[in-house]
Amino acid sequence: MAIRLNITPTDVKAQKLVRPGWYNVKVVEVKEELAKDKESTNIVVDIVGLEGDADGVPVKNWFSEKFPQGGISFVKACGGQVSEETGVDPSFDWERQVGKTVKAHIVTNRGKDGQQPPRNSVDEWAPSAGVAAPVPQGAGFDAI
Repeated sequence: MAIRLNITPTDVKAQKLVRPGWYNVKVVEVKEELAKDKESTNIVVDIVGLEGDADGVPVKNWFSEKFPQGGISFVKACGGQVSEETGVDPSFDWERQVGKTVKAHIVTNRGKDGQQPPRNSVDEWAPSAGVAAPVPQGAGFDAI
């Protein structure tokens, strides 16, 4: 019997390393899953590039309940309200972000120890064109 492994066109596109930079992307799926530690959860956001080097390239992103501030720029990029007094608006629905176009700063990541095979990763999010907020100039800093 022949050994088979189903490698889809999406799998082939996912292995393409994207030149680091800002790209318009579409949110294609949002789900919650149990983290590796089996004691916490992650929100998994799947996106696909819409332009340039990232066109058609899927990228998977994790937001951990152990590091909730990691999701703040995504919430803002999607138009969610965030304030220092109240945090993220409790009516923000992660799953309702499917279908939205936002900007993602895609970089090459080699894992925590730097020894893993290179893969695409998002290190910052911003609203897409047409939304009244500028793209941040540097990760981790609010645009002025």
